[in-house]
Amino acid sequence: MGYWSVAQTQPFAERKARRFLEGQKFQCYVPMIMQTGYVRSTRRTRIAALFPRYIFVQIEDMWHRINATPGVSGLLCDGALKPIWVRDRVIAELQSREDKNGFIVLPKKEKFKKGQKVKVISGQFAGQLALYDGMSSRARERVLLQILGQYVPVELNIDSRIEAASLN
Repeated sequence: MGYWSVAQTQPFAERKARRFLEGQKFQCYVPMIMQTGYVRSTRRTRIAALFPRYIFVQIEDMWHRINATPGVSGLLCDGALKPIWVRDRVIAELQSREDKNGFIVLPKKEKFKKGQKVKVISGQFAGQLALYDGMSSRARERVLLQILGQYVPVELNIDSRIEAASLN
């Protein structure tokens, strides 16, 4: 039985890479989202990859062919130059978040109001006090950290957690 790995694609080539990889009998998974944004002050919704430039590929053997596939820049490899392993439960978790149309549903409700005082309780900036600045398009929380007397916008890592706090 094979294992899941990750291939980096050329810019905006996730669909192309998937088509060619599946043509070579590789099983692929590209988590997709519906992304809403503004183009020339008009609100637009488009289909986008959850992880731009990355595609999950199930590898059994002959994985070197993946690197020569149109649309693929290369497989992500470990220090021994072997493709990295992605646990099956990671793929299952992503697939469990899909709606009936196959799109990943990202959390939309923000727990905090913009400008609310928060404390980072885990992750890279643990212990820091900040102002909440909303959610990024990648469903990551943004905060304003006070550095040298100025507020600097920071997008927190996915493993970071925040809670309400009071700044004095």
